Amino acid sequence: DCSALLAYVEPSKSSVGYLLEMAQREVVADAVNASVLALNPNLKDSRGCLHSVLEKLLRQLTAASLERRALDGGQGEVFDLHRVLH
Repeated sequence: DCSALLAYVEPSKSSVGYLLEMAQREVVADAVNASVLALNPNLKDSRGCLHSVLEKLLRQLTAASLERRALDGGQGEVFDLHRVLH
């Protein structure tokens, strides 16, 4: 359904216009991202297309940070991506 949005001059007034509502935006974004990643010619594992390399890296960084904190008895900083990026 997401690709059908491209066929309309005014997609918000089409039969798939509901996909542009705030409640559907994350679903549409996930579908578009999965489609783009699935078209990656360097991708050998089709299941791997569900997450970008950057997302996998951030998940690993977060998990490692939480594990380090747990091993230190809950001491230390909580990982904050916003703080790291700014």
